[in-house]
Amino acid sequence: MNILLLDKETEYTRQLGCRVAEQFPHLAVYACHDSRAFETYFADHKGSQSLCLYNPADFPDMERLVGSEQPGINHGNWKLCRLVSRGRINRDQSAQADSAHADPITAVERAGDYSRIAVIIEHWYKQVNPQNDLEIVPQANTIMLYLDLSGLCCDRYVSQSLTKAYQKGYRTLYLPLMPLYHMRLVEKPDKGSCLSDLLLKMSGEIITAEQISHYWQATSRGWYQFRPPAFSDDLLSCSAGLFRKLISLIKTRVINDTEASFVLLDCRNMPFDCMCQMAVLCNHVFIRLPAESDYALASAEKEAARLINQLPAACAASLIASDSKRGYADAYQ
Repeated sequence: MNILLLDKETEYTRQLGCRVAEQFPHLAVYACHDSRAFETYFADHKGSQSLCLYNPADFPDMERLVGSEQPGINHGNWKLCRLVSRGRINRDQSAQADSAHADPITAVERAGDYSRIAVIIEHWYKQVNPQNDLEIVPQANTIMLYLDLSGLCCDRYVSQSLTKAYQKGYRTLYLPLMPLYHMRLVEKPDKGSCLSDLLLKMSGEIITAEQISHYWQATSRGWYQFRPPAFSDDLLSCSAGLFRKLISLIKTRVINDTEASFVLLDCRNMPFDCMCQMAVLCNHVFIRLPAESDYALASAEKEAARLINQLPAACAASLIASDSKRGYADAYQ
């Protein structure tokens, strides 16, 4: 499976290619800067699964060439995505806004944040290779937001990420932000102050980053969890500003901590504005989409795009496509 970069600016493709190769080591990355180089690549790889990110100003005949009836070309193996200007992206999005089946892999801003290109690559990878999920690799001193829009209550990715972080020797902290009846990974809380107490105190007092450890406990699986709130409504009725304040405190604790740390925020069934407010403070956002190609998927992709567009350049974003054959069976893995 190949990623092909077509652009006449060699430094642009070099930098982009290095970032793609670093994040996706299981994919082969190629770059072509002129038509002759592309023709050589095309002759050698026309039967391979390829995502082609190309600048239409430099390679105007791509759609005609890949869509032609040349012998040996498997058109289903090739996917084209244009590297275009911000203005063109806005026009394309407006034209597709009313289409529930619009293909998200059509164009990406050439000079925009790399995270948008990474999302396109991951979405394409899942489309052509649905049996293999892209691995979530926890990094030291980072905050990861896992946003489940699938409706499946699948905990597999969360559990695996927490386990991997703990096995790497990171102090691993789990913050579930969802109704209590969805907290499958939370162990029975011990006696101590809980999230309800923390949020109430934050709303009227100044809390330091060092004090938030009073509200979590060790679990039998090695990581730490925030003690769940007394009632689900304590989270659901909380303001976006208060959640932002909470994540800021956690981020300060992680940055100032002498011990390597990993924090996972697990969000489900929360107000979308709250999730956006938290996402912009994180290092990586993983968004799980619904499995079926229906209105729910189209709506989730639209909301995911809205969230991703608010992320700063320092925050990476990844889309995870659900597998309808797994569904609830993943919840206990």
